[in-house]
Amino acid sequence: MVPNTTRLYVHPDFQKRGIARKLYDHILDLAHQKKLSQLSVDASKVAMPIFKKWGFEIKRANKISRKNQILINYHMYKSL
Repeated sequence: MVPNTTRLYVHPDFQKRGIARKLYDHILDLAHQKKLSQLSVDASKVAMPIFKKWGFEIKRANKISRKNQILINYHMYKSL
């Protein structure tokens, strides 16, 4: 089974206006309608604290190599 995939991004010019929270609430409503048991995200270092605030837990840190640089993000999950 292919997991449901949704992305959540807010342009920097529009951050700190509650937009991400409204998008997340919509995603949460859809997840409940589909009777999903868990949400997961690969969150950047910048986004990780927001997802922690929303109840996500870090499962692991991911290290991705791109153009001779190591990028770190966090695989996080939240049980519903």
